[in-house]
Amino acid sequence: MAAPSRLLIRGGRVVNDDFSEVADVLVEDGVVRALGHDLLPPGGAPAGLRVLDAAGKLVLPGGIDTHTHMQFPFMGSRSIDDFHQGTKVKEEMKILVQDKGVNSFKMFMAYKDLYMVTDLELYEAFSRCKEIGAIAQVHAENGDLIAEGA
Repeated sequence: MAAPSRLLIRGGRVVNDDFSEVADVLVEDGVVRALGHDLLPPGGAPAGLRVLDAAGKLVLPGGIDTHTHMQFPFMGSRSIDDFHQGTKVKEEMKILVQDKGVNSFKMFMAYKDLYMVTDLELYEAFSRCKEIGAIAQVHAENGDLIAEGA
């Protein structure tokens, strides 16, 4: 069995939704176990405790960035889902909303012949968002007009 993972983040400004304060954060096996001042015992860090100096830095709770692009090249990489795979199973939208905390989906009306969805696809996405209680977001430029005038 692996030894427990222990981390002490020292002296950073810990930011929560209702307050912030300069404090230490003790994390064991990925779980915050203590928040307070001077959590490091006198005499230094015990064996197996990794200490990070966060003085002058913000310490924020973890989060997930759900703003994801499909089939989108960026800095030499490409997201794993292409448009076909990433948009064919609408049941996954419900799973994302109910089980994974995703609350919005964005569709493109711009970038004709690349990212632009059709009116029917847009309507279906809006309808699905309404069914599952998600927010529909749109890049609302007129792709046909831009393609014509570009």
